[in-house]
Amino acid sequence: MILRWVIIGYGLLYLIGAAVLLFLVHTSIFLVVYLGVNGFILVSAMLFERRRYRSRVDRTQGDFQPTGERFVDPTSHRLLEVFYNSATGEREYREVTK
Repeated sequence: MILRWVIIGYGLLYLIGAAVLLFLVHTSIFLVVYLGVNGFILVSAMLFERRRYRSRVDRTQGDFQPTGERFVDPTSHRLLEVFYNSATGEREYREVTK
């Protein structure tokens, strides 16, 4: 999450640097185009990548059935159970309540 904002900030610095070089320093147009294009690519990639990789699975279809698999999550140290939706092929991990 924080890396995303760092990359957006880095891209904005590229865009600001390109504008400063163009209007204040009057430097080479190739450098301005290089910085501007790279800044635009970084910022737009970070802003639009969230929409692209979202799950398109309709969770209202099918029925989740327990698979019998249980494991302890190494990050949260909680006991999880695996459920499988035969209509979509999706797996879901739910915490086991005691």
